[in-house]
Amino acid sequence: MSDFRRAFIVSDRTGVTAEKLAGALLEQFPNINIRSKFHPFIDTTEKAQQLIEEIKHFSERDGQRPIVFSSISNNEISQLVQTAPALHLSFFDAFLFLVTRGLNYSVEFTGGTLMEVEYQQQGADLDKVRHSL
Repeated sequence: MSDFRRAFIVSDRTGVTAEKLAGALLEQFPNINIRSKFHPFIDTTEKAQQLIEEIKHFSERDGQRPIVFSSISNNEISQLVQTAPALHLSFFDAFLFLVTRGLNYSVEFTGGTLMEVEYQQQGADLDKVRHSL
C-alpha cells in the first residue's frame, strides 16, 4: 500500500471550480500526502473511458482506491466516470439538492445524479430526508 493518496479532479468544462473546491477540502488533511491529477474537458464518453482506465491503473498500482472529485454536468458521462474503482465525490450531487431546497425552487437538472432522484429510487421517505438536511 502506498504512503500517499491519489486524487483525480475531473470536469467536463475548465475544472477551475472543482480544482478549487477539491484543494480546499484536501488542505484539511495536511498530514496526508496527496498526489492530485487534474482532468478538465472530460466531455465525451471516449475521454471518460480513458479516464476510467487511468483510474483503474493507479488503483491497482497504488493498492488503494483513489478519490475522484468531479464537476461533470452531463449525466451520461458522470455515471460512466462513477464506474471507476474510486471514492466518487460529485459537487453537483453534493450541493444541487441543497441549493434547490434553500431557494425553494425546483430545477430540471441535466447532469449528474440528483440526490432526490436517488432517494426516491431507494424508497426513502423524501420528506424525512428533506427535513433532516
